[in-house]
Amino acid sequence: MVGIRMQSTRVPALREERPQASVGEATLPPALPLFFGTAGRPLAGWYHAVGQNLTPPTGVVICAPFGYEMMCAYRACRHLAERLAANGAPTIRFDYDGTGDSAGSDHDPARVAAWIDSIGLAIDELKTRSGVTDVVLFGLRFGALLSAAYAQRHPVSGLVLMAPIASGRAFVRELRALAVMNGGAAPSESGECDTLGYHLSGDTRADLARIDLTQLETAPAAHALVIGREDMPAAEQPLVAALQSAGVAVTATVTADFADMVVAPHKALVPFQLWDEVVRWVQQVPPQEQPLSVFPVAKTSSVSAPAQLAIVDTPNGAVRETFVSDGAVFGVLCRPAEPTAAPGTVAPFRAPLPTVLLLNIGMNHHVGCHRLWVTASRLWATRGYQVLRLDSSGIGDSATGDMTAERALYSGQATDDLRRVMDVLEKTQGAKRFLLCGLCAGAFMAYHTAVVDSRVVGTVMINLRAFEWHDGDTLDEYQRNTVKSADFYRRAAMAPRSWIRLANGDLHASVIAKKVVRRFGVRARTAVNRLWAASRGTSTGPSVLDNMRTLCRRGTDVLMIFGSDEPGIDLMEDQLGGRASRMRNEPRFRVATIDGADHTFTGRAQREELLAMLDEHLRRRLS
Repeated sequence: MVGIRMQSTRVPALREERPQASVGEATLPPALPLFFGTAGRPLAGWYHAVGQNLTPPTGVVICAPFGYEMMCAYRACRHLAERLAANGAPTIRFDYDGTGDSAGSDHDPARVAAWIDSIGLAIDELKTRSGVTDVVLFGLRFGALLSAAYAQRHPVSGLVLMAPIASGRAFVRELRALAVMNGGAAPSESGECDTLGYHLSGDTRADLARIDLTQLETAPAAHALVIGREDMPAAEQPLVAALQSAGVAVTATVTADFADMVVAPHKALVPFQLWDEVVRWVQQVPPQEQPLSVFPVAKTSSVSAPAQLAIVDTPNGAVRETFVSDGAVFGVLCRPAEPTAAPGTVAPFRAPLPTVLLLNIGMNHHVGCHRLWVTASRLWATRGYQVLRLDSSGIGDSATGDMTAERALYSGQATDDLRRVMDVLEKTQGAKRFLLCGLCAGAFMAYHTAVVDSRVVGTVMINLRAFEWHDGDTLDEYQRNTVKSADFYRRAAMAPRSWIRLANGDLHASVIAKKVVRRFGVRARTAVNRLWAASRGTSTGPSVLDNMRTLCRRGTDVLMIFGSDEPGIDLMEDQLGGRASRMRNEPRFRVATIDGADHTFTGRAQREELLAMLDEHLRRRLS
């Protein structure tokens, strides 16, 4: 039994530097996107192989956290996989059943069993592809809970548990509190609960509550590295004690990096120094002398299609999904499940419908917030559309080696990416008409690309917050100046509850007032500048109004959708008039609002209303 070693590691605040690896980095093959598991219900993942001259003794399976934390930590987990592979440990990162790009939904039954089984399928895939016999599971938060639960029945060589959740009951309590704190409803009588846009049924909550890692029956691994959180001192100690009592050799450490890693997708940092510690620990895990499994592992049939292609069953019918990349950008192409031209290839898409490109929502990767784009693409593929959910340069799985580029949101590079993708789809798939759909930063990309490319026959801009972005503009500055729509404050002023909150000190009236004054100052300067330019007969270029009219008269259908309280409504009215009055004579232009929606449509009812609105729009306007 090994004693507990405590230390603290931290990446310098608000800086991100890629330190040299502890072992010389080998020339690596590119990571391989793949589908694996069972036919009709494939899992999606990425396999990070080691260099050709290396004989890896141990491989690593990365088990992601749940829901919103997964979206925040996606980039960090990708860098960990790259770092492990560069130092001789082949690695798989993957999406559990019903999450990410994998088949299924969080409304399906037996979620906990399916998630734990997903880990076993990922281990099998890693062993088959790499030839390793020893496996270390890296679990982050909820992934730590699942990986240790899996290893209880199928022990592994090592466990790395970062910010671990020790019991499913504690996790359920935390999600319930988060749901209420963020304005969601408490669990219903059936136990169902939505947390930050992700669903847990009553049965799922009950199944999670049965997992308690502080009551281990057998040793889940010979060795374990437990990485606690500096902001929650000693929270991991009961788990460490339970592992040691079960006979696991435990190394314990703490880190201050966790909060920076999951703060928000556009702010999340990669803890490179901590990842180096994880790499060194994995390298020191001794190989097993004999298999540790004490229970037989159930073998499942593998996906019969090539690794890059899969048939995914959905409630509306089967669809075919394909990973596509040109070496710079990455996407998942979803289309009706017609036969392919030949094994491993994709037949040209012959339907007369436009090809839909779903664009990144901020720094969230291609699945979209709350898996919005996965749901939309699979629905529209059953309607006959070809849909590509795309990662632009520096986002998700289209990451570059440049830290600054990885964190770019409002970049002209995005327009270049989209036009290059359209070129490829036109050449290989015969696609000549495109619909661009984006939310927030994705709406900005859709607008600017549509302006310069006549192949765009439709654009959907959801909760757009900026028509222009200039050198020196920052998201932090933008957010400091952001307020809700003017209509929101008019409604709030008429509500007695607002005055009660103000009297109780729950509203920071002075802060809101400063933002509102600043907002109306921007609106006034915009109007003055427009009048001044008109009086002098000068112009710096087409205005937003000019561009919108040009798009519509060119034949491009334009739909703008806003949550009813979005500040983007005021931005739109600055340019297009109150309620877009300057566009009233353009039949191809439409504005719609959805009551009660937050910026990313976290609420299930508002998200379903958005999807229904988009589905109807495609059917009536673009079919």
